Amino acid sequence: MYFLITIFIIIVGYYYWDAIKSMFDIFNTTATPSFKIINPWFMALLLINIIAFFFLLWLYNSRKYKEGVKGNVGSKGFTGYKGGDCNLPCY
Repeated sequence: MYFLITIFIIIVGYYYWDAIKSMFDIFNTTATPSFKIINPWFMALLLINIIAFFFLLWLYNSRKYKEGVKGNVGSKGFTGYKGGDCNLPCY
């Protein structure tokens, strides 16, 4: 699976390298002071990752100690036969 993901990233990087490079060049050459301090693409990705991280933490902690939804109770079965005592020899 990791091999397929790596190949996919390499293919996307190869075919879209010019577009990705031009986006970073445009944002790095603008005269806006906030763009000179930090790249907006980096901030957007960082914000999305932080939101996803906290959502996963919240989801994990909300499901950790809670029981799931109980299903419908089925019909009662028949009782089994009365078994005998288990006598296993000890060696």
